[in-house]
Amino acid sequence: MGSLNNGLFGGFSGRVGNLVGYLLNGKFVVRTIGHSTKPLTPARKANCQQMTVVNAFLPRHAADPSP
Repeated sequence: MGSLNNGLFGGFSGRVGNLVGYLLNGKFVVRTIGHSTKPLTPARKANCQQMTVVNAFLPRHAADPSP
């Protein structure tokens, strides 16, 4: 495995897109955020459906805050 001093982006901590940078044992580590392979629970699926409705509603009404 190759290594770069201070990481590819100069060593950062936090999240940028699907990358997470952090300091581990004095070295900067960058990893990607994975996706869950487990099926959605009924509560989580209901939450996803509610957020879909909210996200569809917001762009149409974000520019005009009046009711």
